[in-house]
Amino acid sequence: MTTRTSTTVVSRLLIGAGVLGVLLVGPRVATAQVPILVARWTFDASNGADASGDGHTLSVQGTASFAPARGGQAVSLDGAGGWLDRQYDPAFTPGTSSWSVCGWVNAPLDTASRHCLVSWYRCGANTFCGRADAPAYWLSLTPQGNADWYVRDDVDSVRDITSAMSISDGQWHFLVGVRDSAAEVVQLYVDGTLAGSLSLPPSSLSSGGLQIPLDVGRVFITGWSVPEQYLLGMIDDVRIYRGALTSSDVAALWGGGALAVAPAASPEVAFAPAQPNPFRSATTLRFTLPGSGRVRLAVYDVTGRRVRTLVEGFRAAGGQAVEWDGRDDAGAAAPAGLYLYRLETRLAGPTARVFATRGIRIP
Repeated sequence: MTTRTSTTVVSRLLIGAGVLGVLLVGPRVATAQVPILVARWTFDASNGADASGDGHTLSVQGTASFAPARGGQAVSLDGAGGWLDRQYDPAFTPGTSSWSVCGWVNAPLDTASRHCLVSWYRCGANTFCGRADAPAYWLSLTPQGNADWYVRDDVDSVRDITSAMSISDGQWHFLVGVRDSAAEVVQLYVDGTLAGSLSLPPSSLSSGGLQIPLDVGRVFITGWSVPEQYLLGMIDDVRIYRGALTSSDVAALWGGGALAVAPAASPEVAFAPAQPNPFRSATTLRFTLPGSGRVRLAVYDVTGRRVRTLVEGFRAAGGQAVEWDGRDDAGAAAPAGLYLYRLETRLAGPTARVFATRGIRIP
């Protein structure tokens, strides 16, 4: 991988003492990855919709239901026949990338089984599972109620971190599992605090050509056994990031703050600040593409909900200018506040996939 230094400014949102502010960070080297939000499921609409705006919707299965919790809705699972899944999506295969999985859980103690929040298990998707199907990552609770982060790579190297204290106490807890390929460690955080860290040699978690589902609320296994580790309790606000969340990132999420969700773009893709910013009636967003390809430019609110898609499709190489009139996809005026606009490109060559995010405000 070629290391590129970026001049793109990346926004991080910090919420403290009831005041919303923006911290601008840059320049930044791309290998010091700012996490990309792959998917986020808040369950507030009583379904498995992906609040990141990227369409990685979960299907609700079996006895899974929804109930009020944490100011919105959460998934309620009975430990036997309820779960959510996405049958196959290559976006959930880490490869050599750093990876982070996080979510809130409220579960009673149930010593009959391990209880899984999120799982991706290559062996589970292969009827003829063997040691070559080692790759897996899952965030779970042990039968004793301890938080657990399990990572196994392509060469069957296992890293398994368990928290010292049980959290199966009927209260809400925030769990984060991190695989940091650059620092060569895996880490588990519980309620904003580091619960354990283990070294991890350079490795990958690949699919082996299998269609591996992502399950929330259980572990998927087919052919050689049956699904297991069904969760008893409630799950809320599950997120997956391509990149390693830092202790500061985890603390911000634990405290209810927001987080920038994209790494700096390579210098081949120029992404200029919006002008004017702040704006009242309209603003212009400019970027330059080194080659032709697919482009998505969209505006999000601070919760990660997509407000307006400005560009979705093929664009030729060269300078681009796109106007946003401050309205959402339905034509309604967006309320005053801070927004993020995110550029994603899929071009040929070394800039095959680039992300960048900036902040913009409506006064």
